[in-house]
Amino acid sequence: MGNVSHNDRVRVVLFKKGSGRLQEGRVVEILERGNRRIVGTFHESRSSFYVVPDQVKTFRRIYVHKDKRCDASNGQKVVIEIENWGDSRIEPRGRIVRVLGYPEERGVD
Repeated sequence: MGNVSHNDRVRVVLFKKGSGRLQEGRVVEILERGNRRIVGTFHESRSSFYVVPDQVKTFRRIYVHKDKRCDASNGQKVVIEIENWGDSRIEPRGRIVRVLGYPEERGVD
């Protein structure tokens, strides 16, 4: 499952424990999403719009359709709501719900 994110509740199948190792397992189902809204930096290129999450543990960028960018500009901090989590081959997609501003502006952390 390549689309598991930090704070998700998941079902795991445990592997047989070997000697001297920690218990290992494989995620087989996502029970509940931990974060539907994420803060990150909005980026635009010639052909796409996406948000890079600020949280290091949320490692995948989130694509945004041009109609769902909420007038965000390149480099601004935004809050994005995930609409489709994708899978191991397809990146997540979302919509900007709030533009916070540029990182150097007062009050934008």
